[in-house]
Amino acid sequence: MRFSINLRGDLAKLTDVELADRLQAAWAAYDAADRSNRFKLWYSRRGPLRHPWFYRMLSVAGLSGGGGLYLGLGPFIRHDAYGQHLTLCEIKDLTDEMERRMEHRKCART
Repeated sequence: MRFSINLRGDLAKLTDVELADRLQAAWAAYDAADRSNRFKLWYSRRGPLRHPWFYRMLSVAGLSGGGGLYLGLGPFIRHDAYGQHLTLCEIKDLTDEMERRMEHRKCART
């Protein structure tokens, strides 16, 4: 795993059911955007800091998200690929939190 700093304390406060509900809702939003998206998201990366604010900042800078599709014009051209990138980052964060909990429970049993 690459170096990263997880700033998603908000996810740690959720119950398992709330976490699963958010993941399901995020996948539904991603799928809906994918069906209606005329711009295809071909690249999505979170960067070393795990927090939605940083994902937006990286997208605006053109360092991740739609890559060459908007090259830093994210806040001005808000097409579906930008939102789809943020949703995909949320899905990855939710999955990371679920994996962290599973690992914690596995260690607690041994």
